[in-house]
Amino acid sequence: MIKKDDFLVLSRKDELALKSPSNLAFMPYFFVQTNFPYTEVEGREFVRKNGNLTLSLYSPTGLPYGSLPRLVIAFIVTEAIRNKTREVHLGETLSEFLTRIGLGRTGGKNGTITRLRKQLNSLFTCFISCTSNWKHKGGGNIKSIANMLIADEADLWWDPHTLYDESGEFCSYVILSESFYNAINKAPIPVDFNAVLKLKQSPMAVDIYCWATYRMCYCHSRTFIPWEDLALQFGSNYKEVRVFKFYFKKHLVSVQKIYPDFKCDTSDPKGLVIFPSKTSIKKTK
Repeated sequence: MIKKDDFLVLSRKDELALKSPSNLAFMPYFFVQTNFPYTEVEGREFVRKNGNLTLSLYSPTGLPYGSLPRLVIAFIVTEAIRNKTREVHLGETLSEFLTRIGLGRTGGKNGTITRLRKQLNSLFTCFISCTSNWKHKGGGNIKSIANMLIADEADLWWDPHTLYDESGEFCSYVILSESFYNAINKAPIPVDFNAVLKLKQSPMAVDIYCWATYRMCYCHSRTFIPWEDLALQFGSNYKEVRVFKFYFKKHLVSVQKIYPDFKCDTSDPKGLVIFPSKTSIKKTK
């Protein structure tokens, strides 16, 4: 069954964004190797694994999910890195912020206004725990643990009841926690925000794109990745690997339309083969 999210859609706002001279954005390394759930999940905890890295999320107001938190994270991380500050201004009006993350303004129960408010609430109350195991060059195993809140503080003045009477007197902002700010500056992953916008109909496609351009930064030879490993990273909500494989391959087609330089082979029934390719963001010194 094909759903709306399975199609690659380019809106008028996307077309306008593509004309912007600055398309460079950044994602945290832990949200490129792992990420938020794709759909709403029960409970307040979520875990994803990628090799030696385990990402655990907890939010008392419900877990962020779907494309919206990915767009917001790309925006706030990029603004924080560019301006070298933990305080990120989201905009004077809801319309302004929606435009900046490539979304149209729609109301109603399932409109962008309602969904954005819910996702921002979940995102800015989210606690992250990253654990990784690695071998020290001198011998022995090391376990690294990083715990952080995304935000220490946020003021969101947007009210859908007064949406069409926004005076612009107040500027919504978020103050990132010091631990989150340090983490995103430690190893930011450059991505093409225009590509993210074009893929935003599918959160899995966004994740595949970010991961692909990140892997191409250090892929120097043919690399085989088992479907089971990819399923742990991308498809924690799929009960069977074969189901994950079906959706991964379908979304990969959309990614390669946006990122044609990404070379891979999906014909092996046991896993994905990737080859050295150009990154989607041109490397600079």
